[in-house]
Amino acid sequence: MAGKPQTQARKRPLQARSRATVTAIIEATARILRERGYAGTSTNRIAKVAGVSVGSLYQYFPGKDALVLAVADRHAQEMMALLQESALASAGRPLPQTVRAFVRAMVAAHDEDGQLHRALIAQMMHLGIEQFLEVQRNATAMVRLWLEAHADQLVVHDRDMAAWLLVTTVETVIHAALIEDPQRLHSQAFEDELVDMIARYLTGADGR
Repeated sequence: MAGKPQTQARKRPLQARSRATVTAIIEATARILRERGYAGTSTNRIAKVAGVSVGSLYQYFPGKDALVLAVADRHAQEMMALLQESALASAGRPLPQTVRAFVRAMVAAHDEDGQLHRALIAQMMHLGIEQFLEVQRNATAMVRLWLEAHADQLVVHDRDMAAWLLVTTVETVIHAALIEDPQRLHSQAFEDELVDMIARYLTGADGR
């Protein structure tokens, strides 16, 4: 029976030179995942693209699974930054506008690096999905605060459940689009119908 893959980084880079090395290794991993997928990713190929020796790579990471999770962690942080930026930008706007801003932010967060996101989706059930769960928890917390700010316009009864449903539903739909037909993410009809679905659920009226 195959052992559990090693996914924990071996050591943290403390000096500027070692941090630059780790950054180069993670960026190389992301590049290869985009181009070749998980099956085409290897530590030898990563080291070559990063311009480091395989020995240097293994100083920090026990194997490619740990590297994929490092890429997933960085990607999750980038997604969360986009969502937080959108939340701040839409603060105080009418509810229909904030619904649309939420949908656009979720699409942008997933479409920022769509090829990489697709590659990571394919592996997260195998390696662990904590990075994406953390994004979902933080996004749900932001949506919960937003619902509270618009409480007088809502018809939903359980705002905690509503926040979770909104994030989970939108994320699931976006993931399906990424896998089936990424061009849907750039369709105005996709955005409009998703906005209307959310607005009708929250308020009983469409979002236009």
